[in-house]
Amino acid sequence: MAACINVAAAVVAALYTEVATQRYIFALYSGPFVALAAFLALSRGKILHYMLLPLAVFSFLFIPSFDSFKKPLHSYPKDLACLDEIFQKHSVETGYSGYWPAKYISFLGKEKVQLNQIFPWGGPYRWLTSERWYENARTKKGRHDVILMDQLQKELIIEKIKVDPDAVVRCGPYEAWLYAIQKRPALLKLIE
Repeated sequence: MAACINVAAAVVAALYTEVATQRYIFALYSGPFVALAAFLALSRGKILHYMLLPLAVFSFLFIPSFDSFKKPLHSYPKDLACLDEIFQKHSVETGYSGYWPAKYISFLGKEKVQLNQIFPWGGPYRWLTSERWYENARTKKGRHDVILMDQLQKELIIEKIKVDPDAVVRCGPYEAWLYAIQKRPALLKLIE
């Protein structure tokens, strides 16, 4: 029965959730196996016999990820340093990018630019982000806004905002399109 539940959950997850989301519901399709092992262990008094394999498997899967949190950031990544220099030079406080660059740059960048995560075609990507985050995009006071075009579909973004960037700068894998503050109303279409 547990196997059937796991297969059904995996199929539902594959059909109705994004790849990035599936990892958050891992327990949904692995939990029944663990629960079954725990039940068998407790009911038969052989805890080590039934719990050793699931414990070993989960330890093997998760220990490397926990270890990565312990490693300090020894060097400041060159792509972040480059972007921070551009953000400081152009007084950028807010912008837009795909999901992962938004998280990476907003939280690790020294300039603390608030990048709003958007879908590749525009529109707010409301995953692990509060509505207040998007509201702040309307009130920031910087002289420029930025769109990081990697992970975005340039043609669709241009079609949506209908304004050209004032400058385009490349920093490592990132292509930063800078817009003067007067163009902010057009950029706000990306989060409507």
